[in-house]
Amino acid sequence: MNLTGHKKYLFKYVILAVFILCSIAPAQVSRIDFLKEKEDARARQNTESAIQENEFQKARLQARKDAAKGLTILNAIGEPIDTDKYILGPGDIIGVNIIGSQAAYFELLVGLNNHIDIPGIASINVKNLTIRQLETEIKTVLKRQLKVDKISVQLIDARLMKIYLSGAFETPGAFSVKATERVMDVIQRFGGLDPLARLDKIEIRHTDSTTTTINGFAYYLDGDMAENPFLQSGDLVFIPKAKLSKETITIQGAVKEPGLYPFIEGEKLSQFFKRFNHFDYKIDPQIVIVFRKQYGENKSYKIDLSGRNDNYPMKDIELQAGDHFELGAQNEVYVQGLVQLPGSYPFISGCQALDYIGMAGGSSIEGNINRLMIVRRNGDKKRADLAIEIQRGDVLIIPEKFSHKIIGDMSLLEIVGTLISTTVSIGLLQYYMSR
Repeated sequence: MNLTGHKKYLFKYVILAVFILCSIAPAQVSRIDFLKEKEDARARQNTESAIQENEFQKARLQARKDAAKGLTILNAIGEPIDTDKYILGPGDIIGVNIIGSQAAYFELLVGLNNHIDIPGIASINVKNLTIRQLETEIKTVLKRQLKVDKISVQLIDARLMKIYLSGAFETPGAFSVKATERVMDVIQRFGGLDPLARLDKIEIRHTDSTTTTINGFAYYLDGDMAENPFLQSGDLVFIPKAKLSKETITIQGAVKEPGLYPFIEGEKLSQFFKRFNHFDYKIDPQIVIVFRKQYGENKSYKIDLSGRNDNYPMKDIELQAGDHFELGAQNEVYVQGLVQLPGSYPFISGCQALDYIGMAGGSSIEGNINRLMIVRRNGDKKRADLAIEIQRGDVLIIPEKFSHKIIGDMSLLEIVGTLISTTVSIGLLQYYMSR
């Protein structure tokens, strides 16, 4: 074959190759366009899903905020949140601030499954995580996919949780509180405590069957925050009532709310008055009378609450169950002991002891007005006649009859029956012994 023939064959092959290429090229371009369109469609779908998820998150956040509008009192946070101690839970709203070339800010709601969803990026389990730990977790996740300089996480709104109040509350039951609220704040807000509530023995019973006992007075008086812990979801706050016969004393006289009050074992009068804030503005600090039953007899002691009167040897006293305290006022007279209506009465110039005993309803059957005892403001204590003129701040004490100490509440028939029974018994005993 000559050279001309080779050229003809080569030309044919070139024409064939060009034809094949022209046939394949459009198909390859179409395939590339198809793949590109498919990738773009997938990206649009992911973007739309992320937008929808973000809108859903926003809707949930807005609904959560709307639901809390009626609980504005709960939204107040009285102190900075400790990001190293606050444990996240369902209902918390977290704010994430991203600083960098791809700056952004968004809020995330912790779901019932303890997860937060960062739209189009990740879902993070926050169970038992603190805010600081979550911040570290979010940084790790976002820095893999975004170019950021700094990420900060903060608590925007604390979750609502249900707790229970029981014991000495006037309205016990279930209540919704913020996770940022402390136990004494909740007690003060819901209020309505029985006067016999033992705030020194508050029990916080947790869902894991453990119990924390706190002293509310240590927080109120000394500001001890260890005695005012944060509540946990499902906690039951129980405040016991004082036992009437073993844990109460009586306060009367110049006080706003006289009555029975619980005391703490080993507590002294001065310590009790430190936490007792119901004094009347008319109180005379030099007149505090303590009535106490000792060895079967009623005793009275005068204590100088001001500590300025040297005539009173007693400046303090340790409380005992059943103590009765009469707080004096500057313009009142006190009638105590065995009268019908013991208590304080206004001072009236020129009135005698008999007049004040009459104001108190007269002596009871057991009382002996002929052995009247009077305690003066200066501490003098003396037996007095019924005609004695009364002075400001005097305390009148009607003692028990001697006969009542011996026979008590026995009637005349009971006394006669007892004597006859005793005589017959002695006679029979002598008869049998003489045989």
